[in-house]
Amino acid sequence: MKKIAFVIIFIPFLISAQNEENNCLYSQELSGASSAGKYTEITLTEEHYQSTNNDLSDIRIIDSEGSFCPYIINSTEKNSTRETFIHETKLIDSNTLKKGEATNFYYDFQIISNENSIKVNRFHLNTDGDDFSLQVEIWGRMSKSTWSYITKDSIYSLDNIQKKTIETERHHSYDYYRLLFNKKNAPFLSLELQCDFDIIKTSIKPFQHYVDLDFSIRTDKKKSIIMIANPDRLKIDSLTIDSNTPYKRWYTINTSRSQIGRGYIYSLSFEDDIIENKSISLNDITREEQLKLVIDNQDDAPLSITKITARYLVDKIIFRASGHPPYKLLYGNKTAKPPVYDMRHYKETIKEEQISTATLMERIENSGYVENIQTGKTLFSVIIVITGLVFSGGIILLMIRRQN
Repeated sequence: MKKIAFVIIFIPFLISAQNEENNCLYSQELSGASSAGKYTEITLTEEHYQSTNNDLSDIRIIDSEGSFCPYIINSTEKNSTRETFIHETKLIDSNTLKKGEATNFYYDFQIISNENSIKVNRFHLNTDGDDFSLQVEIWGRMSKSTWSYITKDSIYSLDNIQKKTIETERHHSYDYYRLLFNKKNAPFLSLELQCDFDIIKTSIKPFQHYVDLDFSIRTDKKKSIIMIANPDRLKIDSLTIDSNTPYKRWYTINTSRSQIGRGYIYSLSFEDDIIENKSISLNDITREEQLKLVIDNQDDAPLSITKITARYLVDKIIFRASGHPPYKLLYGNKTAKPPVYDMRHYKETIKEEQISTATLMERIENSGYVENIQTGKTLFSVIIVITGLVFSGGIILLMIRRQN
């Protein structure tokens, strides 16, 4: 009786694990995943968007032991660019300065610029001097203020090893800068100062791809009605129209449910220049299989459209390897709910980690696919109830036998 009870209790968990995979229409094995505890990414393609839910809630990564690997969906990349603004100066004074018991030599420079506010966070000294090592203080002031201390650092040129640049953590906006050296006499025959503003700009951009879409055109009165096909249900955020004739037309674009964009597209010749905006921006990203673009031609002939190109957004799945390869990507479950993993709380940190890239093998259609089962929960609940009834019935029969 105990053995039977154990088997009955264990069966639901076995069946539930099988159903999780059977509920997904497609699977793809991964090649090149990282070792246990490390992160691996895969990039979704057109065939994935064709078969996944709009919110990608049906995506699962499973290992060889049937366990799910936690993952995040990454849709953006960080780009950093460095910009440097160079400000020239002119030497306006140089002399000795008594500072306590010490006598120091200084050079005063004035910023040469027509700008109202000059930002500086890097000082570069150009000198003909060689074989030197000096301490230098940098001071700054406005036209009608006293000198303010900025920083102190070393500059040197020794055996082809040079340091002639001093950087500060924050920027300064003075009109005048003083270089104060720990020397009684002029340390250089000539000295020039270049003041720079060095800034790193970081931008977040989505992963983007482009594809030409099929379309059909018909004319209704003075309007061109263009039906654009998106059979792979790509995440489209803009369209570009190609036409060889000059034009300026008002457009609206709709899904089956609502309008998602409107405005002007145009391509106009102005003297020797061409002014154009052929891009149709959408208010919302859409995965609709068909879009309706309506162009108002007024009294002009309909546009001869040669090509429509879609810009669509791409997602990458980053998962933590369990150490039990091979791994498989599962998808194609219309009723799946998105999983909730702790990884979502430190998503940005994960994106900065070293991440290996896996290759997706050939897609396999699951012959055991069962549609409209909510990730095994409904069947699992039914089996639990039946198991409980059978187990309770067994106890009752055992009690009756003991009484007899």
